[in-house]
Amino acid sequence: MQNFVTQSLQDLEQQVPVISDKVLVDLVNGIQVNDDLIRFRQNRGFIGRLFDGVTGSDRQILIDTSFNVGMKSLHQWVLALADNLRISNIALEIMQTKLLETRNALRNFRISCIA
Repeated sequence: MQNFVTQSLQDLEQQVPVISDKVLVDLVNGIQVNDDLIRFRQNRGFIGRLFDGVTGSDRQILIDTSFNVGMKSLHQWVLALADNLRISNIALEIMQTKLLETRNALRNFRISCIA
C-alpha cells in the first residue's frame, strides 16, 4: 500500500508532460534550418534584396529572426530544466541514503536499548 506522499508525487508526475528526445531534436533541427534560411535571405545580391523590399520578404526575415530567437531561448530553458532535474535527482538520492542510514542507526540503537 502506498502512502499519501508517494501517491501525490505519482499524481504530480503524471500531470507534468515529459519532453521526448525527438521533440528536442526537432527543436534544434528547426533552429538550424531557420538559421540557414535567414542567412541565405540576408546574403542575397542587390537584385534579390530589391525584390524582397518590393514583395515584403524583408519583413519576413525580421519575423523569422525574432521567431528563431524565441526558439533558441526555449532550447536554453529546456536544457536548464534538464540540468536542474539532474541536480534534484542527485540530491534526492543523497537524502534517501542519509535517511536510510539514520533509520538503521535508530533501529540498532533501539535494539541495543532493549537487549
